[in-house]
Amino acid sequence: MLVPSLADSCRTRSVKRLISTKYMKGISEIRHYQIGEVQVVVMWKNVRNVSLKVAPPDGQVRMSVPLGYSEAKALQLLESKRDWIGQAISKVKRRAEATPTKHDPAMLRAWAEEFKPIFEKWEQRMQLQASKVVFKMMTSRWGSCQSKTRVLTFNLMLAYKPRECVEYVIIHELAHIVHPNHSKDFWNLVAQYCPNYRRLRHLLNNP
Repeated sequence: MLVPSLADSCRTRSVKRLISTKYMKGISEIRHYQIGEVQVVVMWKNVRNVSLKVAPPDGQVRMSVPLGYSEAKALQLLESKRDWIGQAISKVKRRAEATPTKHDPAMLRAWAEEFKPIFEKWEQRMQLQASKVVFKMMTSRWGSCQSKTRVLTFNLMLAYKPRECVEYVIIHELAHIVHPNHSKDFWNLVAQYCPNYRRLRHLLNNP
C-alpha cells in the first residue's frame, strides 16, 4: 500500500500540511502534504478540470484543482488514485536511474547528425514538413510540436534509445502538425505509419 487512507490520515494528523497563499497569475493557493514518504502538492488554480501528475526526477506528486474545489474532495481523489500514483512514482524513478548522469557532447552532436536523414525520410513519407527542428534535454517528454509554427523539439535522451523508438517519436511529432491533440484521428495517423506504436511507446517509458 502506498499510503494510509488520506481521510484517516487527516483525522489522525499524520498528514503534515503547510498552507501558503500565492498571489500569482492563475494560482490562488498551494498546499503541501507530506504523507509518509510521498510529497503531494495541491494547487488551487483558475482551471476547469483536475489534473494529477507525477513529476521527474524524484516522483513528486502534483495536482491542480479548480478554485472552490474542497480540500476533502481533493484528498478523496488522491485516495482513489493511490495505486496509480505508486506505479507512476516507480516508473519515474526507474527512468531516472536509467538516465545517464554524464553526457558526451561529441556523441550527442554525432547522433543529431544521424537523426537528420531519418527525420527527412519520414517527412517525405508522411508529406509533412517541419519549419525547424530543435534538440534539447527534456525531463518529462520525448518530443513536442508547435503545430502553428511547425517547430518540432526532440529530447536528446533519444540518443540512448533504439532507432525504432526514435522513428516512432518522429512520426508522433510530425502527426501533431496535422492533429495538435491526441484524438482518434491523431492515433489513426500514427498507426498508419507505425502500426506497433503501442509497443514502442511502452518500450520508451518502461526502461
